[in-house]
Amino acid sequence: MSKNKILFNKVAEEWLNSIEKYLKYSTYVKYRTVYRKYIKNNFKDYDITSLNEEHLQDELLKIYEDIYASSSLCKSINCVLNQILDYGRRYYHIPFIKLSCEKQKRKNRNIDVLNKTEQASLIKQLYKGMDADKLGIVICLATGLRLGEICALRWEDIDMKEKLIHVKRSVQRIEVDGYKSKTQSCRNSQSQ
Repeated sequence: MSKNKILFNKVAEEWLNSIEKYLKYSTYVKYRTVYRKYIKNNFKDYDITSLNEEHLQDELLKIYEDIYASSSLCKSINCVLNQILDYGRRYYHIPFIKLSCEKQKRKNRNIDVLNKTEQASLIKQLYKGMDADKLGIVICLATGLRLGEICALRWEDIDMKEKLIHVKRSVQRIEVDGYKSKTQSCRNSQSQ
């Protein structure tokens, strides 16, 4: 193992370049965003060859404390960090380190929900002067579909006779390099 300092971010950027070729674009953008938003600034001056599991786990907990992170986001941060470390192990011969995803317990956030009167008032307002935006909200409330699934619906996906909505695609808002639009469609195959 070399005594030269190898910056964590240098290894991370190399890892990002190496995965871009073989990952689905939306997955690559997710990993890149997680790295740049949550990991990069916390590890930028670290020599990757001098990191150990305890130190990394402490830094990971600091990241979780700085943001209100869902368990899904914590898993994504942990996944990206572990992949960077694995890349460092393979190409820079750092010791094997596998971080666990242990998020500190936080108090549950209170979520404000509409009572029955407020729900009825919302539905009444949505039906007044119905337009595409209001229809999307009504469909969301009535079906539980995700926003991306609703935005991707086409008239042929709605079977009025059978009272079915066929969810065949979804749209996802991701960064698309070099384009003004940031929305890219992704296909899936499920029905509701």
